[in-house]
Amino acid sequence: VSRGKGQDLFLHSFFESLQLIREEKLQAPPMYAVVVGSDMSAHTKFETQLREFVSEKKLEGHVIFVNKTLSVIPYLAAIDVLVQNSQ
Repeated sequence: VSRGKGQDLFLHSFFESLQLIREEKLQAPPMYAVVVGSDMSAHTKFETQLREFVSEKKLEGHVIFVNKTLSVIPYLAAIDVLVQNSQ
């Protein structure tokens, strides 16, 4: 998790998408965002900001932070959309 990887942009877009779905009363399956590569033991300011954004926007039930892992296959197998953006 780092600013250059654009997780902040992704989470803002994810939040806006959920808002639009609610406002327009659209039918959509439950949506979740998984941020893989978390490292709260490093206590980075950026990750703290991401977690605060999730809390402020009440996204705790929709956003999951997963610690750094070399075993990404289970996550790749479970997703419908992969976002790998960078700034």
